[in-house]
Amino acid sequence: MKILSTSETVKLEHMQELANPMGNFSKLRPFHDAEWGDCFTVDSPKSPTVKSISLLVKDLTGIDEGNSNWFDKSREQINVEKILLLGNRLFPVNEAHKTSYLLTPVPAVQDFLSNLVTLEEDELEEMSRRIEP
Repeated sequence: MKILSTSETVKLEHMQELANPMGNFSKLRPFHDAEWGDCFTVDSPKSPTVKSISLLVKDLTGIDEGNSNWFDKSREQINVEKILLLGNRLFPVNEAHKTSYLLTPVPAVQDFLSNLVTLEEDELEEMSRRIEP
């Protein structure tokens, strides 16, 4: 097992701190907000971007569960504000799909990813039960 250098350890700790979900991802949000902005003020991300799926799912779940689908109890008027909130989060994802990523293949990375070991569900469950009966 390779041990991380001091500089790599510092970088890893910084990334872990940024990705901490405490406080509603408060340390990660400024980076996403600066890059993604608001769908009503930004046509597309400023550069090819991959937004944290954790952050996106948390936002979408909060919007969906925290807002009624209907404006009134008679269920005659749709809650347009909820739709706008969802669109505000989903529009940048759709725009990012239109952005080209000019990536250079790295053979070592491709080999590593091609040779990853995958396990079936039952194998994973058996390993889990051995560790925590």
